[in-house]
Amino acid sequence: MAFRFSDEGIQYVHQLDVKSETKTAGKLTAMKKFQDIDRMATTDNTGSRLQTVHQNCINELRIYKGSRGNATCLSSIGRDGCLVFWDLPTLCKQISELTIS
Repeated sequence: MAFRFSDEGIQYVHQLDVKSETKTAGKLTAMKKFQDIDRMATTDNTGSRLQTVHQNCINELRIYKGSRGNATCLSSIGRDGCLVFWDLPTLCKQISELTIS
């Protein structure tokens, strides 16, 4: 999610990650169960997939390309173990094209 910070406070702007297709629930392998326990402290992933890129909280954001005043790519890493790269020009374009319906 993107937020805007100004004198008025913090305002929600837009959800940055694209919704993915939900996967059909199937039989879990022993390895998958251990991965779920390790990543999300759950033993069953049926029906618990979030519609976000990260499946748990984000621990860190870092500039991957560019500088502090002119970043073009960020990386985020979450408690789910996923490392995600965010292309800022693409995200800015998507946010600028938002409309209220």
